[in-house]
Amino acid sequence: MKNFLSFLKTKKSSGIFVPHGREYIELKDEIEDKSINGITRHLGYKPIEAYSYFGDFNPKSIVRHVVLEIFTDNIIFVLAKDNVSKLDSEKVKEFMKKFKPEEEYDIINIKGILLDGIEEKSFEIGFLSRVLQIDNPSQNGIYRVEKLGVNLSFAEGILVSFKLDNELGEWARHFKSINPELVANYARVAKIFWGEDYDKIFDEVNLQFEALANTPEGVKNKFIDLHREKYGTINFFMLIVCHYGQRVNLEQFETINKGRFKVVPSTNENLEIRSLGNFVYEFDENGILMNTGRNKT
Repeated sequence: MKNFLSFLKTKKSSGIFVPHGREYIELKDEIEDKSINGITRHLGYKPIEAYSYFGDFNPKSIVRHVVLEIFTDNIIFVLAKDNVSKLDSEKVKEFMKKFKPEEEYDIINIKGILLDGIEEKSFEIGFLSRVLQIDNPSQNGIYRVEKLGVNLSFAEGILVSFKLDNELGEWARHFKSINPELVANYARVAKIFWGEDYDKIFDEVNLQFEALANTPEGVKNKFIDLHREKYGTINFFMLIVCHYGQRVNLEQFETINKGRFKVVPSTNENLEIRSLGNFVYEFDENGILMNTGRNKT
């Protein structure tokens, strides 16, 4: 009897919890494939219709991660540690407190998700119309989704194409295919300073990756450490300005580096001085870059 009670105390749960009203209940179904995709399919979703959120990787959290309907904050299921037999909704709220749909589903991720869905022929009008709140959908048609900044085209009930308001340029697309997180980090940096102005965000991202493509030795360039910015990014455009003669005028400089430079007082009325990171830039009265030098402050 003692051994039996001990067994009950140590028995593991499935670790899978699904919403039930305002609470979460353990899913005790027999699931052959217990991967994220397997559980997603078991619950009636295609993997492309689900989005995994991993939180801030806090080892003390009993919640491991949360799977949501794509493009929403609607929870499909929660994965918890396998010693958790009852999941308090407050624990889920705590785990999700930093979840921001506008950041998770940024314009770059949106494009990748939609391209995957089209390739797999998996996005159906019924599902997308529900999660994206498309009114009066039909099997064939083009629908505007304002919150994503995209027009979606359907044929025979399947998403076949889309048009984003903003697009990545050739070099940004190239580097995204190699390292998606790198491009996402540049977009995050740009968004800090441009807010919801996605045209400007894409202009900045595209400019930086064009500059990277023109940087000798690329990411192994010897001057990289002098131009580091947030999220591990490098200001490649200013790198080639400082070290390889790339032209830039004052207006371009202030646009490219919006919110990141300082105006330095000048005793010469015909000279405009700007400080950015490790360097100082001097522009003449016409806004033409005359000199660059190391920042001594």
